[in-house]
Amino acid sequence: MDLHQAFFNVNNFFDLPLNLKIGRMELAYGSQRLLGSVGWSNVGRSFDGSVITLNTTPVDIDFIAVRVNESGLVGDSLDAFLFSAYGSLKVVDKLNIQPFVIFENTNKADFERYTIGLNVSCKDKSKAFQQELDAAYQLGKQSATKDIAAFMVAYNLGYTFDSSLKPMLGAGVDYLSGDDGKDADKIKVFNTLYATNHKFYGFMDYFINIPAHTFGLGLLDIHAKASFVPLQKLKVDLAYHMFSSNADYTLLDGNTSTSFGSEVDLTLSYKYDSNVNFVGGFSFFAPGDIFKEKKGEDSSMWTYVMAVVNL
Repeated sequence: MDLHQAFFNVNNFFDLPLNLKIGRMELAYGSQRLLGSVGWSNVGRSFDGSVITLNTTPVDIDFIAVRVNESGLVGDSLDAFLFSAYGSLKVVDKLNIQPFVIFENTNKADFERYTIGLNVSCKDKSKAFQQELDAAYQLGKQSATKDIAAFMVAYNLGYTFDSSLKPMLGAGVDYLSGDDGKDADKIKVFNTLYATNHKFYGFMDYFINIPAHTFGLGLLDIHAKASFVPLQKLKVDLAYHMFSSNADYTLLDGNTSTSFGSEVDLTLSYKYDSNVNFVGGFSFFAPGDIFKEKKGEDSSMWTYVMAVVNL
Protein backbone atom coordinates (compact mmCIF):
# COMPACT_ATOMS: atom_id res chain seq x y z
CA MET A 1 0.00 0.00 0.00
CA ASP A 2 1.10 3.55 -0.69
CA LEU A 3 -0.31 7.06 -0.55
CA HIS A 4 -0.14 9.34 -3.58
CA GLN A 5 -1.11 12.44 -1.58
CA ALA A 6 -1.56 13.02 2.14
CA PHE A 7 -1.14 16.57 3.41
CA PHE A 8 -2.78 19.30 5.46
CA ASN A 9 -3.26 23.00 4.84
CA VAL A 10 -3.20 25.91 7.26
CA ASN A 11 -4.44 29.18 5.74
CA ASN A 12 -3.56 32.60 7.16
CA PHE A 13 -0.99 31.04 9.49
CA PHE A 14 -0.97 33.05 12.79
CA ASP A 15 -3.21 35.63 11.05
CA LEU A 16 -0.38 36.38 8.62
CA PRO A 17 -0.71 36.41 4.80
CA LEU A 18 0.84 32.93 4.78
CA ASN A 19 -0.59 29.55 3.80
CA LEU A 20 1.21 26.40 4.94
CA LYS A 21 1.02 23.01 3.22
CA ILE A 22 2.89 20.00 4.65
CA GLY A 23 2.97 16.33 3.67
CA ARG A 24 2.99 14.36 0.42
CA MET A 25 1.61 16.38 -2.47
CA GLU A 26 1.59 16.99 -6.19
CA LEU A 27 3.51 20.00 -7.50
CA ALA A 28 2.24 21.53 -10.75
CA TYR A 29 3.48 24.99 -11.72
CA GLY A 30 3.25 27.09 -14.85
CA SER A 31 2.90 24.97 -17.98
CA GLN A 32 4.40 21.97 -16.09
CA ARG A 33 7.49 21.99 -18.31
CA LEU A 34 9.67 21.75 -15.18
CA LEU A 35 7.41 20.86 -12.23
CA GLY A 36 4.40 18.71 -13.08
CA SER A 37 2.08 16.09 -11.66
CA VAL A 38 2.26 13.64 -14.62
CA GLY A 39 -1.45 12.86 -14.48
CA TRP A 40 -1.20 10.64 -17.60
CA SER A 41 0.93 8.05 -15.78
CA ASN A 42 -0.59 5.11 -13.92
CA VAL A 43 1.40 6.23 -10.88
CA GLY A 44 1.70 10.00 -11.16
CA ARG A 45 4.23 12.06 -9.26
CA SER A 46 4.14 13.48 -5.77
CA PHE A 47 6.72 14.98 -3.38
CA ASP A 48 7.35 14.86 0.37
CA GLY A 49 7.90 18.29 1.89
CA SER A 50 6.24 21.64 2.41
CA VAL A 51 4.99 24.69 0.55
CA ILE A 52 4.64 28.13 2.17
CA THR A 53 2.62 30.63 0.14
CA LEU A 54 3.09 34.36 0.73
CA ASN A 55 0.07 36.38 -0.45
CA THR A 56 0.63 40.07 -1.19
CA THR A 57 -1.07 42.65 -3.39
CA PRO A 58 1.54 42.70 -6.21
CA VAL A 59 2.65 39.06 -6.09
CA ASP A 60 2.01 35.61 -4.61
CA ILE A 61 5.09 33.48 -3.94
CA ASP A 62 5.27 29.75 -3.22
CA PHE A 63 8.36 28.69 -1.28
CA ILE A 64 8.88 24.96 -1.88
CA ALA A 65 11.12 22.57 0.05
CA VAL A 66 10.95 18.84 -0.79
CA ARG A 67 13.14 15.75 -0.60
CA VAL A 68 13.38 14.08 -4.01
CA ASN A 69 15.56 11.10 -3.06
CA GLU A 70 16.07 9.18 0.19
CA SER A 71 19.23 7.11 -0.21
CA GLY A 72 19.06 5.33 3.15
CA LEU A 73 22.83 5.74 3.53
CA VAL A 74 24.57 6.67 6.77
CA GLY A 75 24.69 10.42 7.34
CA ASP A 76 22.05 11.04 4.65
CA SER A 77 24.74 10.75 1.98
CA LEU A 78 23.34 11.17 -1.55
CA ASP A 79 19.96 12.37 -0.28
CA ALA A 80 18.65 14.85 -2.84
CA PHE A 81 16.57 17.98 -2.24
CA LEU A 82 14.70 20.58 -4.26
CA PHE A 83 14.05 24.16 -3.11
CA SER A 84 12.11 26.66 -5.19
CA ALA A 85 10.52 30.08 -5.15
CA TYR A 86 7.67 30.34 -7.67
CA GLY A 87 6.00 33.73 -8.07
CA SER A 88 2.76 34.87 -9.65
CA LEU A 89 2.76 38.58 -10.52
CA LYS A 90 -0.52 40.51 -10.38
CA VAL A 91 0.66 43.69 -12.07
CA VAL A 92 -0.68 42.92 -15.57
CA ASP A 93 -4.40 42.23 -15.85
CA LYS A 94 -4.37 40.12 -19.02
CA LEU A 95 -1.29 37.98 -18.38
CA ASN A 96 -0.15 35.30 -15.96
CA ILE A 97 3.50 36.15 -15.30
CA GLN A 98 5.32 33.55 -13.21
CA PRO A 99 9.05 34.00 -12.52
CA PHE A 100 10.79 31.20 -10.66
CA VAL A 101 14.06 29.83 -9.37
CA ILE A 102 14.64 26.13 -8.64
CA PHE A 103 17.65 24.88 -6.68
CA GLU A 104 18.66 21.21 -6.46
CA ASN A 105 21.48 19.66 -4.48
CA THR A 106 22.70 16.27 -3.31
CA ASN A 107 24.20 15.71 0.14
CA LYS A 108 27.94 14.98 0.18
CA ALA A 109 28.18 15.10 -3.61
CA ASP A 110 29.45 17.74 -6.01
CA PHE A 111 26.06 18.49 -7.55
CA GLU A 112 24.24 21.82 -7.42
CA ARG A 113 21.89 23.06 -10.12
CA TYR A 114 19.95 26.31 -10.42
CA THR A 115 17.11 26.71 -12.92
CA ILE A 116 15.98 30.32 -13.36
CA GLY A 117 13.12 31.17 -15.66
CA LEU A 118 9.77 32.69 -16.54
CA ASN A 119 6.37 31.49 -17.71
CA VAL A 120 3.95 33.95 -19.37
CA SER A 121 0.46 33.00 -20.53
CA CYS A 122 -2.95 34.58 -21.18
CA LYS A 123 -5.23 34.80 -18.16
CA ASP A 124 -8.55 34.61 -20.02
CA LYS A 125 -8.69 31.14 -21.59
CA SER A 126 -11.96 32.03 -23.34
CA LYS A 127 -10.26 34.53 -25.66
CA ALA A 128 -9.89 33.57 -29.32
CA PHE A 129 -6.14 34.23 -29.44
CA GLN A 130 -3.93 32.41 -26.94
CA GLN A 131 -0.18 32.38 -26.51
CA GLU A 132 2.35 31.10 -23.99
CA LEU A 133 6.07 31.61 -23.44
CA ASP A 134 8.45 29.51 -21.34
CA ALA A 135 12.12 30.33 -20.89
CA ALA A 136 14.69 28.95 -18.47
CA TYR A 137 18.46 28.85 -17.92
CA GLN A 138 20.37 26.24 -15.92
CA LEU A 139 23.69 26.77 -14.17
CA GLY A 140 25.68 25.16 -11.37
CA LYS A 141 27.96 22.15 -11.23
CA GLN A 142 27.36 18.56 -12.29
CA SER A 143 30.55 17.36 -10.61
CA ALA A 144 33.79 18.75 -9.27
CA THR A 145 35.06 19.25 -12.84
CA LYS A 146 31.92 19.96 -14.89
CA ASP A 147 29.86 23.16 -14.85
CA ILE A 148 26.28 23.43 -16.11
CA ALA A 149 25.31 25.95 -18.80
CA ALA A 150 22.04 25.06 -20.55
CA PHE A 151 18.79 26.74 -21.59
CA MET A 152 15.34 26.18 -23.02
CA VAL A 153 12.70 28.37 -24.67
CA ALA A 154 9.22 27.48 -25.88
CA TYR A 155 6.59 29.60 -27.59
CA ASN A 156 3.10 28.42 -28.49
CA LEU A 157 0.12 30.21 -29.97
CA GLY A 158 -3.36 29.30 -31.06
CA TYR A 159 -6.47 30.92 -32.49
CA THR A 160 -10.07 29.69 -32.13
CA PHE A 161 -12.41 30.85 -34.89
CA ASP A 162 -15.93 32.08 -34.21
CA SER A 163 -17.92 29.16 -35.58
CA SER A 164 -20.26 26.46 -34.35
CA LEU A 165 -17.47 23.91 -34.94
CA LYS A 166 -15.07 25.92 -32.76
CA PRO A 167 -12.11 25.29 -35.08
CA MET A 168 -8.69 26.01 -33.56
CA LEU A 169 -5.33 26.29 -35.29
CA GLY A 170 -2.08 26.45 -33.36
CA ALA A 171 1.67 26.22 -33.79
CA GLY A 172 4.76 26.40 -31.66
CA VAL A 173 8.40 25.58 -31.16
CA ASP A 174 10.30 24.08 -28.22
CA TYR A 175 14.09 24.47 -28.08
CA LEU A 176 16.11 22.55 -25.48
CA SER A 177 19.86 23.00 -25.70
CA GLY A 178 22.08 19.98 -26.32
CA ASP A 179 25.69 19.04 -25.74
CA ASP A 180 27.98 18.52 -28.73
CA GLY A 181 30.74 17.12 -26.51
CA LYS A 182 33.30 19.68 -27.67
CA ASP A 183 33.67 21.31 -24.25
CA ALA A 184 34.65 18.68 -21.69
CA ASP A 185 34.28 21.11 -18.78
CA LYS A 186 30.64 22.05 -19.42
CA ILE A 187 27.25 20.33 -19.46
CA LYS A 188 25.22 22.14 -22.12
CA VAL A 189 22.21 19.83 -22.31
CA PHE A 190 19.02 21.12 -20.68
CA ASN A 191 17.31 18.88 -18.12
CA THR A 192 13.50 19.14 -17.86
CA LEU A 193 13.62 18.15 -14.16
CA TYR A 194 10.18 16.93 -13.00
CA ALA A 195 8.13 17.89 -16.05
CA THR A 196 4.90 16.53 -17.47
CA ASN A 197 6.52 15.95 -20.86
CA HIS A 198 3.61 13.85 -22.14
CA LYS A 199 1.73 17.11 -22.68
CA PHE A 200 4.31 18.54 -25.05
CA TYR A 201 6.49 16.08 -26.98
CA GLY A 202 4.08 13.67 -28.63
CA PHE A 203 1.63 11.24 -27.07
CA MET A 204 3.78 8.19 -27.91
CA ASP A 205 6.15 9.32 -25.14
CA TYR A 206 9.45 8.93 -26.95
CA PHE A 207 10.69 12.09 -25.20
CA ILE A 208 9.64 11.70 -21.57
CA ASN A 209 13.00 11.47 -19.80
CA ILE A 210 15.01 14.40 -21.13
CA PRO A 211 17.99 14.42 -21.64
CA ALA A 212 18.25 10.59 -21.57
CA HIS A 213 15.71 10.12 -24.39
CA THR A 214 17.50 12.70 -26.57
CA PHE A 215 20.92 11.11 -25.91
CA GLY A 216 22.15 14.44 -24.54
CA LEU A 217 21.75 16.09 -27.97
CA GLY A 218 18.97 18.52 -27.01
CA LEU A 219 15.59 18.80 -28.70
CA LEU A 220 13.97 21.02 -31.30
CA ASP A 221 10.23 20.32 -31.58
CA ILE A 222 8.39 22.25 -34.29
CA HIS A 223 4.71 21.43 -34.06
CA ALA A 224 1.29 22.35 -35.42
CA LYS A 225 -2.10 21.61 -33.90
CA ALA A 226 -5.75 21.77 -34.90
CA SER A 227 -9.06 20.91 -33.27
CA PHE A 228 -12.78 21.20 -33.88
CA VAL A 229 -16.08 20.15 -32.31
CA PRO A 230 -18.24 18.33 -34.91
CA LEU A 231 -20.88 17.40 -32.30
CA GLN A 232 -21.89 19.07 -29.06
CA LYS A 233 -20.05 16.54 -26.87
CA LEU A 234 -17.35 15.37 -29.29
CA LYS A 235 -13.98 17.07 -29.79
CA VAL A 236 -11.32 16.11 -32.35
CA ASP A 237 -7.66 17.06 -31.86
CA LEU A 238 -4.84 16.62 -34.37
CA ALA A 239 -1.14 17.37 -33.74
CA TYR A 240 2.00 17.05 -35.85
CA HIS A 241 5.54 17.12 -34.40
CA MET A 242 8.86 17.35 -36.23
CA PHE A 243 11.64 16.34 -33.80
CA SER A 244 15.29 17.24 -34.27
CA SER A 245 18.40 17.37 -32.12
CA ASN A 246 20.25 20.61 -31.48
CA ALA A 247 23.68 18.98 -31.61
CA ASP A 248 24.94 16.91 -34.52
CA TYR A 249 24.86 13.13 -34.20
CA THR A 250 27.52 11.15 -36.09
CA LEU A 251 26.01 8.15 -37.86
CA LEU A 252 27.75 4.83 -38.34
CA ASP A 253 28.53 5.74 -41.96
CA GLY A 254 30.36 8.87 -40.81
CA ASN A 255 27.69 11.35 -41.87
CA THR A 256 25.97 13.64 -39.36
CA SER A 257 22.26 14.07 -38.73
CA THR A 258 19.89 15.96 -36.43
CA SER A 259 16.69 14.05 -37.29
CA PHE A 260 14.87 12.14 -34.53
CA GLY A 261 11.69 11.70 -36.54
CA SER A 262 8.12 12.97 -36.79
CA GLU A 263 4.84 12.09 -35.11
CA VAL A 264 1.12 12.52 -35.78
CA ASP A 265 -1.41 12.32 -32.91
CA LEU A 266 -5.18 12.05 -33.42
CA THR A 267 -7.38 12.28 -30.32
CA LEU A 268 -11.18 12.05 -29.97
CA SER A 269 -12.87 13.08 -26.72
CA TYR A 270 -16.54 12.44 -25.96
CA LYS A 271 -17.93 14.13 -22.86
CA TYR A 272 -20.70 11.76 -21.78
CA ASP A 273 -21.69 13.87 -18.76
CA SER A 274 -20.08 16.10 -16.12
CA ASN A 275 -18.30 13.14 -14.51
CA VAL A 276 -17.50 10.77 -17.40
CA ASN A 277 -15.34 11.43 -20.44
CA PHE A 278 -14.39 8.86 -23.10
CA VAL A 279 -11.09 9.36 -24.95
CA GLY A 280 -9.63 7.49 -27.91
CA GLY A 281 -6.40 8.12 -29.77
CA PHE A 282 -4.21 7.01 -32.64
CA SER A 283 -0.55 7.98 -33.11
CA PHE A 284 2.05 7.33 -35.81
CA PHE A 285 5.81 7.88 -35.50
CA ALA A 286 8.20 7.89 -38.46
CA PRO A 287 11.83 7.59 -37.28
CA GLY A 288 14.59 9.86 -38.54
CA ASP A 289 18.23 8.94 -39.03
CA ILE A 290 19.12 9.04 -35.32
CA PHE A 291 16.22 6.86 -34.18
CA LYS A 292 16.78 4.45 -37.07
CA GLU A 293 20.23 3.70 -35.64
CA LYS A 294 19.20 3.83 -31.97
CA LYS A 295 15.77 2.18 -32.06
CA GLY A 296 15.33 0.56 -35.47
CA GLU A 297 14.05 1.56 -38.90
CA ASP A 298 10.40 0.53 -38.48
CA SER A 299 7.68 3.10 -38.04
CA SER A 300 5.53 2.86 -34.90
CA MET A 301 1.79 3.01 -34.35
CA TRP A 302 -0.20 3.20 -31.15
CA THR A 303 -3.90 3.34 -30.37
CA TYR A 304 -5.88 3.46 -27.13
CA VAL A 305 -9.35 3.90 -25.67
CA MET A 306 -9.98 5.01 -22.11
CA ALA A 307 -12.66 6.35 -19.80
CA VAL A 308 -11.99 9.17 -17.34
CA VAL A 309 -14.34 9.04 -14.35
CA ASN A 310 -14.40 11.77 -11.71
CA LEU A 311 -15.79 10.54 -8.40
